[in-house]
Order: sequence, then C-alpha cells, then structure tokens
Amino acid sequence: MTVSIFTVTSKSAVLRWSKYEGALSYRVTASLRNSQVPVVFASFGQNTIMGSVNSLNPNTAYTFRVEALDSHMNMLTDATMDGST
Repeated sequence: MTVSIFTVTSKSAVLRWSKYEGALSYRVTASLRNSQVPVVFASFGQNTIMGSVNSLNPNTAYTFRVEALDSHMNMLTDATMDGST
C-alpha cells in the first residue's frame, strides 16, 4: 500500500492511498514527528482511497499513517508519510 499527501492546510491534511485487497476499512492517524502517539485519527470505508484528518496545529511536522483493517479491526498493512501543516 502506498500513501501520499494530496493537499495540506494549516489545520488539516488530505491523504490519498492505494486500495488494499481484503481491507474492509482504513484508519488514518497523525502523530507529531518523532512520536508514536497519534494526536488525531479518522476512519474510512473499504471503497475510500482519500480522506482528511482535521484539528491539526499550524506549522507543525506530522507523520501520517494509513492502516488497512480487516473485519475485526486487525491491521493488514500500513504506510506512512511525513508532512507539515
């Protein structure tokens, strides 16, 4: 699975990812760079390949992570991308 930043503003980021075979949902998280603790997250359905995370801080470096999940919310695979607001 691959992920890219489609667009970013001072408070949100729109990510685009490739569909993963067998995934029933996707979870997108944003963590402060060099931290493993997500500060925001959003969930999307199996047919979604683009989504946004909001309530980000301006002028802040983040690591964005997209996880492909199965029906039991187990992670099948993930991809990360660094970006800044």
